[in-house]
Amino acid sequence: MIRKNILHINLLKASVLGMLAFSAICPLQAQSIVSLDAVNSAFDEQHPVLAPNGDLFYTVGHYNGARDPGDIWMSHKVDDKTYQQPVLIAALSTPGYDVVVGFLDGENILIYHDGVGRKQGIHQYSRSGSSWSYKTQLDMGSFRNQSSHFSGRLSASGDVLILSLASFGSYGNEDIYVSFLKEGNQWTSPQNLGPSINTYQQEMTPYLSADKKWLFFSTNGHGSTQGIDIYYSQRLDDSWENWSQPQPISVGNTPGAELAYLPLEGETTLAMYTTTQNSEGYGDIQIMQAAEQLPDEVSVPAGNIEQVKTPEPEVEVTSEMPEVPEFPSPVEETPVPEQVPETEEEPEVSVVEEPTPAPFETAPVVEEKMPAMASSIKVLDINSLAPIPYAFSAITNEGQTIQVKGSVGEEAGFPVAAADAMEWLITSPGYLPLSIKNPSSELLKTPFLLNPASKGASIILEDVLFKRGTAEFSQENVSGAIQSLAAFLKENPHVRILLEGHTDNVGNAQLNKELSLNRASAVRQLLVDQGVDFERIRIAGWGGAKPIASNQTEEGRIKNRRVEMVIQ
Repeated sequence: MIRKNILHINLLKASVLGMLAFSAICPLQAQSIVSLDAVNSAFDEQHPVLAPNGDLFYTVGHYNGARDPGDIWMSHKVDDKTYQQPVLIAALSTPGYDVVVGFLDGENILIYHDGVGRKQGIHQYSRSGSSWSYKTQLDMGSFRNQSSHFSGRLSASGDVLILSLASFGSYGNEDIYVSFLKEGNQWTSPQNLGPSINTYQQEMTPYLSADKKWLFFSTNGHGSTQGIDIYYSQRLDDSWENWSQPQPISVGNTPGAELAYLPLEGETTLAMYTTTQNSEGYGDIQIMQAAEQLPDEVSVPAGNIEQVKTPEPEVEVTSEMPEVPEFPSPVEETPVPEQVPETEEEPEVSVVEEPTPAPFETAPVVEEKMPAMASSIKVLDINSLAPIPYAFSAITNEGQTIQVKGSVGEEAGFPVAAADAMEWLITSPGYLPLSIKNPSSELLKTPFLLNPASKGASIILEDVLFKRGTAEFSQENVSGAIQSLAAFLKENPHVRILLEGHTDNVGNAQLNKELSLNRASAVRQLLVDQGVDFERIRIAGWGGAKPIASNQTEEGRIKNRRVEMVIQ
């Protein structure tokens, strides 16, 4: 039996339960939500499925010291909004990740196993009385899941499986697939639903309506602005690849992750789902009133979501570079040959004879009037080696910013005061900015080479650090990097970017993916605060799926914990 052990979660849920009551209202009116307190715990409740008799089956993750990614639990139904204390169904569970997919009938259930303890795939179990026994594995052709996440449900008719996994033909992270019953235990190989539904981000926990015309699913793509939200779409033909433009449900989505939308049988105004809102980052099962009321018909096919162009904001100057905290930085970009690598720690910054600016305030800018050194600044296109116009900025140890601008082909004099700067920044319209930490005048012997800001070009956002295991920034160490990126975006108003969050491979893979997405979202918010239009920035979370160094050492794991910017 799972019981709450976090007091403030209990209080939050009790207050919700006490204040909200069900009544027949339309989805545009006030939303009522009831948390299933007898079912929910301090752990991770996900993927609810209802048995034919109304009993609730679902997955609980990390309840036994975080060792097991998910086992099957069951709670008997009392009424439409009340369930009894749950029990573990050990016969349906393995040491790996287990998910209820659906019921063939009252005595036969389909369970997904991730390959730990039983072969990866969907398996059938049969019940005799209160005991479950293993029967067989479904034959699904080329079924293969390359992700730690799986979700999916059996259609009401029992002949269609709608699934979320990363497999052949996936567009990025998890995509939604469909499989059809052929005969007996044989099903077709999963078919990708195509780009109308699937994006390079995550599409998860699908549900297919009884008439097979409507698809509900959760995604951080399709323009979602709050992380993972619930969307719906209408199937427009028999190909299963032509769908209407996905739309978010009108109520229920929050800044948390909403998953596993499940309209309750026989109800037109109730739906079950899971949310991480107010639950320490783990999922809780809730019932909402005002489930989505679908239109009779949608005829506009889905397509790629286009971002809205906005007027170009004014350019801001770079700011002071505060102190690096103890948490180590991600690996820095090194676009210039023989560039001096940045150090892990930087000195504390202050402005002479003035108070230290608060984070994200701009540092004072000094137009260089000092005599130039013999060396000069040369800036070239990295591909053509042709000279390009540029702006050179040096951030001094006193927190001042010295700027020099150069025209095409001009070799501007190097300012004496910049010789001992703690950072140089070279920018040019249409090119990715180049940052050099703790530079040396020796670097002036060769030109600075800038990469064009073409589609697919990327840089790692150095100095964007987070507290371990959270999406909270390490204090005082993001202003310089964020303002440099914001300045680049303001100088290039037609550029759109993707922020990709990454983690190491330590811990739960699904939680790491959510953490990496939340970190990318936090960086986006800082850029918006600096005046960059929200619609120009997309986000994605890869967790530990794309390491750039070995995870076998702490040094490698540090490099893998990073945020990258990719030009779209």
